[in-house]
Amino acid sequence: MSQSPSLNPTELLRENQQLRLRLQEAEELLSAIRSGEVDALAVQGSEGTRIFTLQGADQAYRTLIEGMNEGALLLDGKATILYANSCLAALLECELPALIGTYLWEWIHVDYRAYLGQLLTGGWQGRSKGELALRTQSGRLQAFSLSMSTLSFDETPVLGVILTDLSAQREIRTVQAQVQAQNQLLERQDAKIKRQQVAHAEAQRLNTLLAQAPVAMAIFRGPAYVIELANEAHLAIWGRTPEQVLGKPFFEALPEAREQGYDRVLDGVLSSGEPFFANELPALLERSGRLEQVHLNFVYQPLREADGTITGVMAVAHDITDQVTARRRVEAGEKRFRTLLESIPQMTWTNLPTGEVSFFNRRWYDYTGLTHEQTKDWGWQVVIHPEDLMATVQAYRDALETGQVFTVEHRYLRGWDGAYRWHLSRAVALRDEAGAVSLWVGTATDIHEQKQLAESLQRTSEELTASNHDLQAANQQLIHINVDLDNFIYTASHDLKAPIANIEGLLLVLKRHLSPETMQQERVRGITDMIASSVERFKKTIANLTDITRLQKENGQAPSWVELPEMIGEIMLDLAPLIGETKAQVQVDVAGCPVISFQEKNLRSILYNLLSNALKYRSPEREPRVEVGCQSVPGYLLVWVSDNGLGIDLSKEQKLFAMFGRLHTHVEGSGVGLYMVKKILDNAGGKIEVESQVGVGSTFRVYFKQ
Repeated sequence: MSQSPSLNPTELLRENQQLRLRLQEAEELLSAIRSGEVDALAVQGSEGTRIFTLQGADQAYRTLIEGMNEGALLLDGKATILYANSCLAALLECELPALIGTYLWEWIHVDYRAYLGQLLTGGWQGRSKGELALRTQSGRLQAFSLSMSTLSFDETPVLGVILTDLSAQREIRTVQAQVQAQNQLLERQDAKIKRQQVAHAEAQRLNTLLAQAPVAMAIFRGPAYVIELANEAHLAIWGRTPEQVLGKPFFEALPEAREQGYDRVLDGVLSSGEPFFANELPALLERSGRLEQVHLNFVYQPLREADGTITGVMAVAHDITDQVTARRRVEAGEKRFRTLLESIPQMTWTNLPTGEVSFFNRRWYDYTGLTHEQTKDWGWQVVIHPEDLMATVQAYRDALETGQVFTVEHRYLRGWDGAYRWHLSRAVALRDEAGAVSLWVGTATDIHEQKQLAESLQRTSEELTASNHDLQAANQQLIHINVDLDNFIYTASHDLKAPIANIEGLLLVLKRHLSPETMQQERVRGITDMIASSVERFKKTIANLTDITRLQKENGQAPSWVELPEMIGEIMLDLAPLIGETKAQVQVDVAGCPVISFQEKNLRSILYNLLSNALKYRSPEREPRVEVGCQSVPGYLLVWVSDNGLGIDLSKEQKLFAMFGRLHTHVEGSGVGLYMVKKILDNAGGKIEVESQVGVGSTFRVYFKQ
């Protein structure tokens, strides 16, 4: 279709009216022809007016039908196309021979065939109209309006169908719409001028009102959001002067706002006509040359003219930065407070000044097995033992009334096994600046074992009092026995030295008197060696007993300051033969604690035992390496001795420090050394720890009480 020349609104309206009249005349003529109301046609041609009767003017009738701008066809009872005009063939993009003789069904899209059946039924009954899509020969769908009515040709009924291309009607409607739109535009322009005159005065009054408003208000006009008005409150939020913003596009005056998404927000309000609400929205605004974060409650409201046209946006804002900051501080404090309550090992709660419980920590729910809904407010009473409930409630009410500390011992029901356990519940009041109680904080501490112990102690108190005299007597007896035992050990060790010396001397005499041949006999040599070995073990046992007795007697003697590096040096000299024999590497680093307060003999005994053990219990697979170090720890001076020796099975640790306890029997020793080390440290308030792995080595840590 060719493009029509551009017409003004008046010409478009005139052409539209002419088209409508011509269409109406054509429809009336066709209707009259179909109904038989017209007997003849007057056709105006170049030769003048010619009169045709319908019965005898078939050719003229065909000429008329062929000249129509609408499709026309005749159908028999089976919807066979008996006749079709050229216009319809052109609309269906086919030749007339390809159309005539086919069934109308073939040209109808499958989705419209049921509807076509309804139209055909209505047409054979008299008249029918409808709209459906026909398929052109190329397969394209074309929308048509169908008008059907029954006709009679040579006394044979046929169905006449007029098909109107709906696309042509849409063009007419488009022209009508353009004319109507132009007229409406002119009317709106006239109305707009009148409204502008009225609105100007109202705008002046509005500007005065907005400028004096106690809240921040501003008006942005047009798609560029030109700042038409901003009162003092809004200028204060922006940190700008009137000269910096008024008459300028919003994002030119406040460029930092675009990067924060305000352009999308304003565009949404302007395009949708829906207001935008924001609560506590953070915003970065440039004030005095630096970005400051503020929090705003604001609404962007579309501004509409009298005809509903949206021409701008009004902003109403309230700076709540101080309120948000204060609230967040309170929330952070409450979070820390609740975190603290959750970390407390006891059950904890908070309650209002009126008594309703507002919070329990997790330990409460784990213990009671109840939910917050079940125990909040005053619901906690269900877990109090019935015998304790009245006293608990009374003490609780007294505390609420007086503000004094709430303290009560009572039993709580444990949810998972139904057992009641004694607890000490205690709550204190938190007060505000005015001194009024704002919150109570309470804890419930499990004292069940203490309560049972107290009751048990109470029951046995009389028995203990009665038997106190006997205990004192027994204690004195034990003291005497201890003294006697010490005397016996001392005497035995002293008195046994002489017989052992005699046996040792007799053995030497025996060896001198036996002939060399006799001494070479395996049995004789074995017996003499066994006697000598037994004598040596006996002597060591006597020496150990003597050391233990000395240790008991020296307990309680005052300590002295000992030079630790010097003492370790002396011990190293004593162990020099063993160090040389084993090729051991001994590294000593005690510069951090040059002196130590301890009994000198006992300190030497401890260090000598640990160092000699590190060398004796060496691994045959590697050269010995021993490290000695020290450091200060809270309450103690720590000295450690590490080695890479045989290592110790720590499951036998109790035997390690027992008297005569030995874990490695293949190495010579008495099993008294580590016993004495632990005894010395226990008496002095110290302790010893061992860390070891079999086949890797051991580390002994000695803690000297300071």
